[in-house]
Amino acid sequence: WALGNGLVILPRSTLGSEIDGAITVHAPFSLLPTPFPKGCFKEALALQPIINALVDRVAQDDEYISKIMESVIKVDPFTARMYQLYKETHEIAHARKACTLGILRSDYLLHQETQESSSVTIRQVEVNTIAASFAVLSEKTTLLHRYLDKYRGDGQEKAIGAGINSSLPDNQSAHNIAQALHKANELSFGSEKLGYLLMVVQPEERNIFDQRGIEHALLECSTKGVGPGIRAIRCSLKELGEEASLQPETNHLFFRGHHIQIVYYRSGYTPEDYSAEGPSEVAWEGRKKVELSTAIPCPSAAYHLVGAKKMQQELACPGILERFIPENNDVKRMRSSFAGLYPLDDTAEGEAAVSMALKNPEGYVMKPQREGGGNNIYGQDIPKMLQNLTVRDRGAYILMDLIKPPRAQGLMVREGTVHEDEVVSELGVYGTIVRMHQSGEMAVNGIAGHLLRTKGAETREGGVAVGFAVMDS
Repeated sequence: WALGNGLVILPRSTLGSEIDGAITVHAPFSLLPTPFPKGCFKEALALQPIINALVDRVAQDDEYISKIMESVIKVDPFTARMYQLYKETHEIAHARKACTLGILRSDYLLHQETQESSSVTIRQVEVNTIAASFAVLSEKTTLLHRYLDKYRGDGQEKAIGAGINSSLPDNQSAHNIAQALHKANELSFGSEKLGYLLMVVQPEERNIFDQRGIEHALLECSTKGVGPGIRAIRCSLKELGEEASLQPETNHLFFRGHHIQIVYYRSGYTPEDYSAEGPSEVAWEGRKKVELSTAIPCPSAAYHLVGAKKMQQELACPGILERFIPENNDVKRMRSSFAGLYPLDDTAEGEAAVSMALKNPEGYVMKPQREGGGNNIYGQDIPKMLQNLTVRDRGAYILMDLIKPPRAQGLMVREGTVHEDEVVSELGVYGTIVRMHQSGEMAVNGIAGHLLRTKGAETREGGVAVGFAVMDS
């Protein structure tokens, strides 16, 4: 079913799969959907419009962004370069672009203080503002589990996962994300003719089929009454820098002869993306062209900065949410989802956090200003890292309370082999934002769908493409 319906990724070694001769392999998936408390799921969905509005309001507050970035840019060259791009372009970008577009994903783990505790709540892991992936594969995983619920073998044995269909929530994340992209294009350039979206991707992308699904959904929207559709063109950051150009009279962005209305980044969240194909200046010049054009970037430089871990830690400080969220009940709901977050800089709070981490490293996770799997530091590796960092360099990290998710038994399928193990699951909720610049109207503030990723209970990281987790519903 997975191979026949596009629940696939490129293998590691053609990236070289362990399956000889494979051109594609099924994405790793859970054979059965892992239970997730309905109340916690509904709370995560309800929080998403609040988070959307929060991200958007912070992104408009130049004074606040500048204040938070002051400490980070001294110790993190990549964030410093992104901040430089923001400062050079944000005023011009606001004037030239008709709207702001965001595709976010808020990630949560369940938290159970002790295995004996009956209280289970959600704790926010992070908010992704760039390259929020797996919308297509998560939708397909839900369909896979619905199929397995109906499946019967030759002996008419009991259905695999029988009875789960009524408990599986609908998931149309790919279609909803495509609709948001369409809305931004329509409000900025009209919907009378075919639009063009530039999808900026990594040169060797294993998760290409998840990206292609968005491309297909963009054109399929035209058959559902949402304009004539948008055609996607794929390129790398290097190609963007070398081949994109601004039309002098209009500041429209052109690429290979096409007027580009939307630039959708599925790469650009790590320093390696900018130097993967040569000097990084070419890639940074590409992003600058986009910011200075009439094209709508997803994300803008401002949204990208709001996704930094330091920003997440600062927003959790007392009194800060109130600056951006007017409703007290919304503030309380947001705070209830936060894990403890602490700076590791040279302030009194930072020194106190260092002492806590050295005293009880198993109770925390240390996070850099990076997206993508494999960057976090856990347990006994935390003291080693802290001892190797200067006080100045510690400022590039934050400390977070370790979330304690309840465990379940799961069947994980990787490259055709079933693995039974104790598992934990991480929920992601997609959000979409379209805000008009002239009027300030929020044209879209949506819940776009969800993603569930499941991993072995002893596995620290949660990325599917990098091999840590499996797709689930």
